Amino acid sequence: MKTLPDASYLYMKLKDFMRNSVRTGTLRWDKPPVSSQDTVVIIGMAPLPFEEARMHNALGRRTWQFAKAVSDGGYDVSLICSRSAASYDDCPSTGYIELNPRFRVYFVREDRFSLKDIASALGKAAPRAVVGVNVYSALAACRIAAGRIPVWADLNGHFMTEAQAKCANYSSDRYIRHFWRYEREVLRKADVFSVVSDAQRHATLGELGTQGRLNSRTFGYDLVRTIRNAAELGAEGIKTRGGSGDEFVVLWSGSYNNWADPDTLVKGVEIAMEKIPRLKFVSTGGSVKGHDENTYWRVMGLVNNSRFKERFDLRGWVDRKELEKIYEETDIAVLSEYDTYEGLLGCRNRVLEWVTAGIPVIMNRVSELSALLDEREAVLTYRCSDPRDLAEKIFYFYGNREEMGRYAERAAEYAKKELSPGLTMQPVLEWLDEPRRAPDLVGKKA
Repeated sequence: MKTLPDASYLYMKLKDFMRNSVRTGTLRWDKPPVSSQDTVVIIGMAPLPFEEARMHNALGRRTWQFAKAVSDGGYDVSLICSRSAASYDDCPSTGYIELNPRFRVYFVREDRFSLKDIASALGKAAPRAVVGVNVYSALAACRIAAGRIPVWADLNGHFMTEAQAKCANYSSDRYIRHFWRYEREVLRKADVFSVVSDAQRHATLGELGTQGRLNSRTFGYDLVRTIRNAAELGAEGIKTRGGSGDEFVVLWSGSYNNWADPDTLVKGVEIAMEKIPRLKFVSTGGSVKGHDENTYWRVMGLVNNSRFKERFDLRGWVDRKELEKIYEETDIAVLSEYDTYEGLLGCRNRVLEWVTAGIPVIMNRVSELSALLDEREAVLTYRCSDPRDLAEKIFYFYGNREEMGRYAERAAEYAKKELSPGLTMQPVLEWLDEPRRAPDLVGKKA
């Protein structure tokens, strides 16, 4: 029987190497978050990519994509991140680090993430703008701005189709109201929105229409901008072995979320193992605490009952250094997902990390990213819920090493040219030149 998790969605992971500054239950900042009228306050999630943590995730990477680009754009940045005690060995209530004199990062453990305290810390100072990265952070940004400061809301993935996938996984529709309550408030209050795909942009415009935001005052105003997930160029320089080792290593890395298809993944790899005696499957990552704790258990059950279970290596969550070592030993990476609206509108961030690391990728053609890469012959795609098609694609790469390398080169080149942080973040930087309230929200109180 499936166990329903707590409805809260924010379970990030973060190791804190900053000092504790909590006194008598009230947050105290070593330096005020708003130091000038050029300050951009960004609210997001941790861990950030440069930190040592048990688990890195798409929410933290997206947060860093925004914060780093805004800082590089010449703005004074105060980044406020929510963190989870479950993520790190040691997690003080709050922390602070100054990356440079104009780039400050504040960490608040999620059980102490009080909007009242943060608003109090901001005081009456008026930053240039407040940016919320991911839906819950965008909601926090809207409430803190309180109708007096322009707000950019980044909807990183389509929230309601994520709710649908979760409801299907747990055979319960109880999450729909919870997810919609938060997104609806953001749709009503934010001045401009960003999304991860053109498909999500269209869906978000429809949602805005249901909230009365497509009106005479916003006619001709660009409410929603597409900002694709940026390629993590820090992964460049990792060289995979391209099939030259004693084993042929197939990798899955990252969470097993509601959209993941464990049955097709394990069955497809088993079929390939029948014909490739040296094939080994390595998995890093696992369940998403508080959001999806079923799918990884399904993977472990399938592997435990497999006649090839000795060739499956499920390592769970690993730190960044170990993951990079695994990348060096990897021949190909595989993604297995259901054909869902969540996939159609969203993005698969881990694929960008694989391709920038030079790893050839096999994936389903569901997301906009998969279509863009497939059109450029930069990934191999296979039919959803078809383990034999997955196995055939593994056979193809195994028997065509030079072609495998060419796929990896084309994918890395596309990510480098089209998905650089500077290019993807241009709409935000242009808006920050002159941030303003949306035409239909001018003069409207929160």
